[in-house]
Formats: sequence, structure tokens, C-alpha cells
Amino acid sequence: MGRYQATVEGEMVYIEADLGRIKVGPLSTMLEIIGGPSWTIIYDDIDRARVDLDTSDEGLTIDVRDTIEAMTFGGKFLMTLKSQPEIVPGGSNDTVSPRLGLFMGRLIENLEYGVR
Repeated sequence: MGRYQATVEGEMVYIEADLGRIKVGPLSTMLEIIGGPSWTIIYDDIDRARVDLDTSDEGLTIDVRDTIEAMTFGGKFLMTLKSQPEIVPGGSNDTVSPRLGLFMGRLIENLEYGVR
């Protein structure tokens, strides 16, 4: 099974897949959740004290859109994402859909630990 690429087209984030394009959600919402268009790598004192952790990338600023466009996904994640509702019926404009929430979890993981 292959890997599937995230893309940003206009204001919307999609994942291109064999089973069709999957709409994830608006880029602006993702940037709002992250706190802006960039992410700066920081470590706390406990992490800095670990000898097994390379913290030389501390202070590096990463473009969130570039990170999204570098992300790829396996088939299992893709099927799980596709099964999640794209919108929350009756939800307000501030409500994050389960699909977007799942994607954001992976995005934050990639920002913290590197793109897989």
C-alpha cells in the first residue's frame, strides 16, 4: 500500500488518494489552532538535560503550510480519516470536526517530532 500526499489548494487542505480526494478542512482553521503560520521548536529543561535527545534544532522555525504539504499518510490512517465526519451537525463556527481534529493531531505530532 502506498503513501498519500497532503495538498493545499486555495484555502482548503486535501489528501490525494486512490479512493478520491479527501477534504480535510480549511488551512486558516489549522493555522489558528497551531497559533499562526509558523512553529518554533522549543524544549523544556527536562528535555535539554536528556543525553539521548538531540536538541540542536531548538529555535528552528518551521512553516506550517510547508509541513502540511510534506506530510504523507498510509492507507490505515487515510481510511480512518475518511470515516470521520467532515462537519459537526449543529456545531458552531468554532467547532472542530472529528476529521480535522484527527488530522491536527498528526500535524502537531509532525511539528513536534518531525515529518514521517
